[in-house]
Amino acid sequence: MRTPAFKQLRFLVFTGHPERSLPHYTRAMEIKPEDYQSPMMLSQALELLGRSEEMGEVVRVGMRRAEEALRQHP
Repeated sequence: MRTPAFKQLRFLVFTGHPERSLPHYTRAMEIKPEDYQSPMMLSQALELLGRSEEMGEVVRVGMRRAEEALRQHP
């Protein structure tokens, strides 16, 4: 489910303000460690900022979480 906050953060990422979304996606990852969407959105923001090394780490976290979600809910 896409909440208004999620939509607002996504708007920041894709309208030229990805740096403003970073602390929010990072916090979302901490609050809901089983969620794979927050790390994937964070990785997109990091990519837009040219932070490839960090992006790769976050993508791996998101992929692990997505794989676990698929195992639990095939």
